[in-house]
Amino acid sequence: MLLDSELKRVDKKLIVDSDDANQADISAALPVLLLKNAGQNGNRTAAIFSSGTSLTYASLDSRSNQLANKLIQLGVVKGQFIGLCMKRNEHMLTGLLAILKVGAAYVPMDHAYPAERLSYMAETAGIALLLMTSEVTDDMDFFKGKKYCLDTQSNETALMPSTFTSLATADDLAYVIFTSGSTGKPKGVQIQHGAVCNFLLSMAKQPGFTANDRMLALTTLSFDIAVLELYLPLLCGGTVVVASQEESLDGVLLAKLIAQYDINVVQATPSAWRNLLAGGFKGGEHFKALCGGEAFPADLASTLTVVVAKYGICMAQQKQRYGQVVIVCPKRAGQY
Repeated sequence: MLLDSELKRVDKKLIVDSDDANQADISAALPVLLLKNAGQNGNRTAAIFSSGTSLTYASLDSRSNQLANKLIQLGVVKGQFIGLCMKRNEHMLTGLLAILKVGAAYVPMDHAYPAERLSYMAETAGIALLLMTSEVTDDMDFFKGKKYCLDTQSNETALMPSTFTSLATADDLAYVIFTSGSTGKPKGVQIQHGAVCNFLLSMAKQPGFTANDRMLALTTLSFDIAVLELYLPLLCGGTVVVASQEESLDGVLLAKLIAQYDINVVQATPSAWRNLLAGGFKGGEHFKALCGGEAFPADLASTLTVVVAKYGICMAQQKQRYGQVVIVCPKRAGQY
């Protein structure tokens, strides 16, 4: 384990390397970076869902292109805010990418939230269209604006062309996340494509992610660390395994999901890591554990270190938007 003085040197090195490495790519928009693997590696698995459904890079690109064309047909234009409310399935990922491709910004609307909060979010953001699935129809009954249901209207989407040239630029907004509202009304935080790309490219380099890695996505879209879980694997040609809402709250189910799909990269809060450990998570030599979002207790750090890597580990800290993120991963020869 690295000493505090060593951690400070690593932290400084990460920031400097990140700045140097990403200057050439910060002008990119998310759809270009995320689906650059669709052409050369189209048959590789991009996403797996707990239902057993999976999407290749080619199919994810094609489906999101069809939906992007449908959004244009529905009158969506660049810069508009599009609500997205559905369970964690293939429609969710397709919907996110389609919204990004047309240059609009998505606003995650968790159907578990009270209708009053969702209504406030929709009104404040000026939602131009709500993308949803039939499972949440009752939860979103309050919304009287334009809606498009991705499962019941899938035949309409399937008629659209499967090619689409992304309209997004680095300066366009990618999404809006609403704060908890614990100190008053929830406030929408706007994030641009360039900022997200810069973050993802930094994480791809350090702690690193490869086309052979599989990452678990367990965080609700209403928290923007979900951006890392969903998009980093796509950027690197790897695979994202999307947990259902029920699985994300159950340590036993999550541990089974990790073992079932050979997941080797997981990002979670300390609370979620305790839940996973209690659920029987075993870790492994080539496993990478990322922890952030809350204070990281020393006892949990020690336990997680032992479980995750029995053959030598390294720890590094990166200053992110919300404070310290502690990264635990297997130490490779020559690293640091």
